[in-house]
Amino acid sequence: MNRAESNEPTRGEMDDLTEIVAAKEKKTPPRRAYHERLVAAFLANTKIADVVLAVDLDRRTVQRWAAVPQWWAEVEKARADVLSEVLNRLRNSMLEVTGVPISVALDPNEPGQVRVRAASVVIETFAALQNHSDLERRMAALELMATQKEKR
Repeated sequence: MNRAESNEPTRGEMDDLTEIVAAKEKKTPPRRAYHERLVAAFLANTKIADVVLAVDLDRRTVQRWAAVPQWWAEVEKARADVLSEVLNRLRNSMLEVTGVPISVALDPNEPGQVRVRAASVVIETFAALQNHSDLERRMAALELMATQKEKR
């Protein structure tokens, strides 16, 4: 009797079965070929209908995945990772970007209203950062006072 006629599962089928059994024990469906596309679609879209169009899957399949808490936690982690990456890129570009309005404000070749607006941006940004820094300093002092009172 050849392998095609045998009822015994192949090694690949055994691996699939093992994954399915393990996933059921954890109440998480096994990963599918479309998994990464589905995560990306949920990151880019807020409506199920848009996700369905983006990944070209049945609406029920997308809804089932969205209902699995462990899977949804993975989407939220991916969302947090994207946000962290964006913040890092913005933070890294701040020194370069802050020079632009300053150079425009100081450039005598720029029209007067452009220079005034650039100077306003510099002053407003400085004031906002100064206020933020002051609030952080005050909050840290209050937190220190609160922890010292708790120790007494």
